[in-house]
Amino acid sequence: MLNRKVKKLIRDPKLFFSDMVKKQKKKINSIQPKEYNGNYQYTVVTAVYNVGRYLDEYFNSMVKQRLDFKKHINLILVDDGSTDESAEIIKSWKKVSQ
Repeated sequence: MLNRKVKKLIRDPKLFFSDMVKKQKKKINSIQPKEYNGNYQYTVVTAVYNVGRYLDEYFNSMVKQRLDFKKHINLILVDDGSTDESAEIIKSWKKVSQ
């Protein structure tokens, strides 16, 4: 493989270096975080029943998505009579997100 690269360098140095730059740019772009300004609107429907201890983690993971949360993501949470603090946690997150 090294031999092939040396031959390419000798045969066509301009092509060799332009290919090298392209490959390096591709590597750099693959590790850089991407910012999405998408046009799509997503709705997430979730059933909530006595899961209060997990709701903060759930909301944090939804808010930290690459898409702008307020602009692109709608949450519908269906609480069917939880006996824990789920409803209060949902209400507090609702106030924060508005």
